[in-house]
Amino acid sequence: MNDRDDRRQDSDPDPLLRAARQLPQGIAPQRDLWPGIERAISAPPSRTWDWNRITAQAAAVLLLVGGSSAVTWLAVEGNEKPAVQPVATTQPLEFETVAGR
Repeated sequence: MNDRDDRRQDSDPDPLLRAARQLPQGIAPQRDLWPGIERAISAPPSRTWDWNRITAQAAAVLLLVGGSSAVTWLAVEGNEKPAVQPVATTQPLEFETVAGR
């Protein structure tokens, strides 16, 4: 740290920020991690991921088809009365031609 950071750290009114600035900037691993990383990169991909993906897609299709079929069935079977009620009229409707006048 330089002098400006030290002054800012000492003059900072927030104790949480002061404590956070005192934490180490990095932590070295206890052992060399590169051999495991190299093995994971060079290993061929596993085939189980493909089957999991296909199974998930099949399940999604079944849920979509089953769900939409159930909603359609409920909409058709649940309609006992018509959506629009007929209006009762007392007089029959009469149509007049306009061109004859």
